[in-house]
Amino acid sequence: MVELLINQTQERPRLKAVEDNKLLHYINQAHRAVEVVFVDETVIRNPIEVLLGEQHSKYERVVAGLYLVSRLMPSLVKSNIRKDFDYSQDKMPFNPNVYVLKEKIGSGGANDVFLLSAQENGLPSYALKVCHASREAQNTEKIVQMAREQRAEYQRIAFAYKAIDDLIPREHYFIAHGPRAGEPVSVMLQVFIGEDMKDVFKDISKDEFVDLLRNNGFLNRQLAGFITATESNPALIENDLDLLGKNNLVVAGDKGEERLILLDPHFISVGCRSPETRSEIVRRFNYLKEISESSQR
Repeated sequence: MVELLINQTQERPRLKAVEDNKLLHYINQAHRAVEVVFVDETVIRNPIEVLLGEQHSKYERVVAGLYLVSRLMPSLVKSNIRKDFDYSQDKMPFNPNVYVLKEKIGSGGANDVFLLSAQENGLPSYALKVCHASREAQNTEKIVQMAREQRAEYQRIAFAYKAIDDLIPREHYFIAHGPRAGEPVSVMLQVFIGEDMKDVFKDISKDEFVDLLRNNGFLNRQLAGFITATESNPALIENDLDLLGKNNLVVAGDKGEERLILLDPHFISVGCRSPETRSEIVRRFNYLKEISESSQR
């Protein structure tokens, strides 16, 4: 069993792409596309539009094309493909009597996220994040380097917002056999917040957010602190703090006890950066400032 805790604090540059091994990269992307269609059984809306749309990435077009093909396949064929590519915790370092690997609950530019469900009362469930790029590494040393780089990135952001209570959840990094055919990968664990959360940009209207802030002093102080800390550290926006991914910045908790949580305290992957990406991050940050100012009136 490959299992290695990442305890060494080592400041490194941003996560680098695995060496120019395009073949491994394409195989990884193809594998992920099969998982999305046959294992996750994701419904692709308007697949023909995605397939033909130039604004979509190659990966998105591959997924859309595969989805169209899957709709023509017999159920038995699809079932066999699912068995071949399904996730498993057989080689993972978790006792199945205590923690059970459930479905994929999210996917972003850097990680796929799985639910690791606690089977005993009193134990927290976890979100288990598996780094895409670590599947393309050819030895454990490179995977360790990736984990250290991600951890250093996390520590940098956590330090920037250290004065804001409960904003940044703890992340625990290690190397282990993953859920895909027992491949050694970089893995991160984060306590699972639950399903009772709302993306601040997509799930909450402006008026609703303002009302929440006016009725919840703690949440109001959190947002004000987030804005102040971000403005005092321009490098956060300059390095593309990830405010774009679904449920990266959320409001969670029972009514009257809501809190702001930055669930993915990382930067946008280098390969996904662009002037348009930066512009959207700035727009969203300015929206948060506007919301905060409105709550004070």
